[in-house]
Amino acid sequence: IVGCSEGGSDVVFADRVVGCNAEWTEPGIAAGAGACAAGWHICASKDDAGASGLTPDACSNNPPEGTFYASLESGPGLFWKCWDPFPGQADGFDDIYGCGKSAWGASLSKEGITKCGSLTAAIANKDFGEWTSMTANPRSESASVLKTGLKNGGGLCCKDSGVTAFR
Repeated sequence: IVGCSEGGSDVVFADRVVGCNAEWTEPGIAAGAGACAAGWHICASKDDAGASGLTPDACSNNPPEGTFYASLESGPGLFWKCWDPFPGQADGFDDIYGCGKSAWGASLSKEGITKCGSLTAAIANKDFGEWTSMTANPRSESASVLKTGLKNGGGLCCKDSGVTAFR
């Protein structure tokens, strides 16, 4: 499966969902769209990822330790529950939902999430390895995060199927 812009797939979650190691210097998850190959996009939401074949089991178990692969899903920052596919002022840009696994010295903010479809992990309020600027605005991490290197994951990419990913 070639879902990443560098010509492969760093982590395969399903035939139509891959994790791509990436870095970007512009703020926000949407700035990581270059991680995905042509014909792929950063998964827009829990619904996009689920419809593309992502399961909670794959989301929890397939990532290597110390990595996180982000979708565009976020929410209001309450009770580790994400909201609708395209958050706005009413829903918020708080927290970043995706797939990942903690490691010694690199702990995700939350694992085992059950209130966000097949997305079972989140980062919020603190930097996670090369995921930085999480404390710059802790109520809108999805809009302010930077990814400063190729370690610790990157984008959760879904194969295009008519879903438009935008922010």
